[in-house]
Amino acid sequence: GFDTDGENTTGQSEGPHLVLAKTQPIASYKTYLPLEELDITTIPSMVQASVESYTAALNTFSSAVIHAGMQALSNKKISEKMLTAYIAEMGQHGRFTDAIENAPAQTLARNVRTYLSNPFYGNIQETHAGLVADDTKKREVYADLIENDSLQIFEHENLIPFLTDRGSKQSIENLFRLIRKIDALQLDVRQAVGLLEVWLDCTHYYPEQKGLFEDLVPLCEKKITESLLLIDEGLYLSNDGVYIDSTASLISAQILMRYGSVQSPIWQSVARMLITSLLRYAGESAGLPIGFTVTGSKSTQLGITADDSSMLDGGILYPLLMSDNSWYPHVHSLALQAEAGIWAWTCAQDIEVLENTSKTLLLRIRFPEGQSHYLTLHGVRPFYRIEMYGIPFRSDARFEMYNSSGYTYNASSKILYVKMRHKSEYETIRLSIGSAPQSSSSIRSAQSISASNENAVAPSVPSADIEQKKVESAEPSQVQQLENPVQSDDSAN
Repeated sequence: GFDTDGENTTGQSEGPHLVLAKTQPIASYKTYLPLEELDITTIPSMVQASVESYTAALNTFSSAVIHAGMQALSNKKISEKMLTAYIAEMGQHGRFTDAIENAPAQTLARNVRTYLSNPFYGNIQETHAGLVADDTKKREVYADLIENDSLQIFEHENLIPFLTDRGSKQSIENLFRLIRKIDALQLDVRQAVGLLEVWLDCTHYYPEQKGLFEDLVPLCEKKITESLLLIDEGLYLSNDGVYIDSTASLISAQILMRYGSVQSPIWQSVARMLITSLLRYAGESAGLPIGFTVTGSKSTQLGITADDSSMLDGGILYPLLMSDNSWYPHVHSLALQAEAGIWAWTCAQDIEVLENTSKTLLLRIRFPEGQSHYLTLHGVRPFYRIEMYGIPFRSDARFEMYNSSGYTYNASSKILYVKMRHKSEYETIRLSIGSAPQSSSSIRSAQSISASNENAVAPSVPSADIEQKKVESAEPSQVQQLENPVQSDDSAN
């Protein structure tokens, strides 16, 4: 190829070329990349897009997270995010007990721990307030973006589940109104991927809205394809062809993985290659630069330079790369199994709704036998009886202190706080909804009860013994946990 005037040479195929320029006294030997749009149908045949390369890259990252976590614990300098990632990955490998022994609750000061790690460590009533506050802020941000027809709304993850369970019907309607008038050509690549995620979720939550996306989905695919860069046998996603944002790329890859599972599997190949290409720069560590700057041009040779102004450590990267690991604390929506507004903050392996009627809510929860975890259920209607292990339980504000299951309930916020100790892998929670049925004789007696008792706190359990008083303010892991002194009781709430 001859570039005698320093001009771009178009229409050349990829391969080695001699470059001769008037301004340079010597000839240079470079590899040209095609200027035309990348043909994504070729990506599945590339090594970095293979399942084997992808699996190997994630396994390397997994090992790096465990090593980084153990090293940070040894140095007594670990962040909550890194700690949570370490425990989640250990759990994935069947080593949850070892993780908790290596990193007991006092690893981080009580006032440092947040809702992120409370499924492992408890203190759920106090720390859960942080999640409630974060949700309130999200609702405000989302409402403002939607009201102003801002396409930035599609840069936020899990929009449909969030607005369904924690938003309002009006917020969902306003989002659909915005989608109806979208000019897809104005979307940047992150927004295009985000819109695909909205479409994916709508197929389950709001299938009647399918028609909204018929013309948008192909345009989103086109935008994404145009934003792909093939550099040094790696694939990258860039909004402007100049900068590669690591976080945005990894989030986009996870969405494209889902998209490819219901559309063309080519998109799964694209997603795998986006991830393996970035993880090449992590090496044996669990960190990545915040981004990369694209150098050169398509008419000569493209390269990338790490933006090391900030680093993403394993604690930050873990939920971006291991989003399918249910050991990592997460929101579990039960809207599709039960009704909108019922969801959990949990590290349980699975939560199933076995029954949801006007009288009963029956949940089955999966977690390893012999292990305990803490669960926060939202949108739970008032109930008069709760059963775990098939046994009625009574509310107790000190439930986290016992070496057994227990709960407390906030009727005003409809939040149920639960400690689940699994006697078997699958345990159930049965809630009897509403008011307890009364006999005709008890109705006359009930009429004499003051109306002020309607909002009274649930009956407290009898005091276990003097030693119980000594442990009320201690960490659960710092004391010898006691069996819940009262389990069977029909007046559970």
